Amino acid sequence: MAKHGSFKDAKIVINGYDLSDHCEEVTLNTNTAELPNSAMGDYTDFSSPGLLKWSLEAKFYTDFAAGSVHECFENLRASLASLGVPPTAPFNLGPSKTSPSGKPLWSGSVFVSKYKPIGGKHGENLMVEVTLSAASNLSVSTA
Repeated sequence: MAKHGSFKDAKIVINGYDLSDHCEEVTLNTNTAELPNSAMGDYTDFSSPGLLKWSLEAKFYTDFAAGSVHECFENLRASLASLGVPPTAPFNLGPSKTSPSGKPLWSGSVFVSKYKPIGGKHGENLMVEVTLSAASNLSVSTA
């Protein structure tokens, strides 16, 4: 049985920006809503599956250079702010840039729901945390 090994080489691309070399951690969260479905006389507390929900949480080493972390998220956050509509962007996430074929590749459309562009403790690395929420169905394919 093949094992992936340590998680050290993820590929994360958001809105065309390859942020893999700045990403310290990334988590793809998926869940299904549980809808109560039991009534008087039932002896079991039933639930039915509801809507799917997913989000992407990541932590990056900050980089203010053109084509890097700050530009990616600031453009997404601010580009349609005057219209009151958060812009959406495509993303791709895979477990490794170099693993052999057959690895899963998750993709979809996201919007920035939480973004902390700057902050941290004195003497520590300047990091940025971002939560990207679903703006489409989540797809998984084999790369």
